[in-house]
Amino acid sequence: MKELKSLVEVGLLVEEMGNAPIDLLEEVDEALARQIAEIRDWLSDTLAKWKELPPEVKLEQLAARAGWRASKYDESEFVYVDEAPELKELLSKCENGKMETGGFAYYLRGNVIKRYPRGGRGAGPAVARPEKAPKEGEGR
Repeated sequence: MKELKSLVEVGLLVEEMGNAPIDLLEEVDEALARQIAEIRDWLSDTLAKWKELPPEVKLEQLAARAGWRASKYDESEFVYVDEAPELKELLSKCENGKMETGGFAYYLRGNVIKRYPRGGRGAGPAVARPEKAPKEGEGR
């Protein structure tokens, strides 16, 4: 049987099933069962690969999807934990709820997750600032 390619096709097929002979229905059931099994296998493989990723990679991927807001008080950004539950779960497993990766230091603080650019407040070694070029006539 032809592979189903869209929800429209599925809808049309369901409409027609009321008048379909029983052998067609059995063929459709087998085709759908195969597709469901393929999807289940793909999901299982994907989950296994996700579990094998290092925490830093997971954090970067989860952080990229979060809706960060700029803080009014410092150079940090924040997101509420209920908006990023997977990120909260990952950080809660880290020592002191903190992890540094991808240019940021991430902190779990109550109902908020904050991130600072590395070199910001409490985020590890300071970022090297580029030196200003001396003005003409000035020596080093």
